[in-house]
Amino acid sequence: SGQNECQNGGKCFQDTPHCPTRSICLCPSCFFGAQCQFSTSGFGLSLDAILGYHIIPNISIKYQPIIVIISLTLTIVFIIAGFINGILAMITFKNKMVRDVGSGLYLFSLSITTLFIIILFGLKC
Repeated sequence: SGQNECQNGGKCFQDTPHCPTRSICLCPSCFFGAQCQFSTSGFGLSLDAILGYHIIPNISIKYQPIIVIISLTLTIVFIIAGFINGILAMITFKNKMVRDVGSGLYLFSLSITTLFIIILFGLKC
């Protein structure tokens, strides 16, 4: 129909002939997303650049490529382990007698910081 929904020089292909509003974008290198709206330039070695090409939108997690499933599983394991570590450390260093030692207050604040960082990690993923 002469309209291209794809961004950043992506090529638009009609998905179904009876529904012209649905289309698939073939993205050039360094771009990904349903409409080629995301760029990998400037990312370096981040998960966004590595996994961005592998994630298939609008598909259940069980039908995603194995690399996506493995990275999601590892992320969940890290988040659970981080929460357990942070909570147990906070319980341990909450005791006033343990904090009497010079590094006790530092370790207590470190456990709170660990929980905060794990929450940010979970939100990022």
